[in-house]
Amino acid sequence: MYVPNEKRLNVDMEWIISKGGPSTSLEVDIGYMPRMELRSAAPS
Repeated sequence: MYVPNEKRLNVDMEWIISKGGPSTSLEVDIGYMPRMELRSAAPS
């Protein structure tokens, strides 16, 4: 997977956080990573 590094903000990460009950919230982090490499040993 390739992340373009010529843009100021190039990564948008989102995840769900459980509050310990039935409610959940969505956390979002938008930022810059000069390089990111993902590897998978098995098919997705």
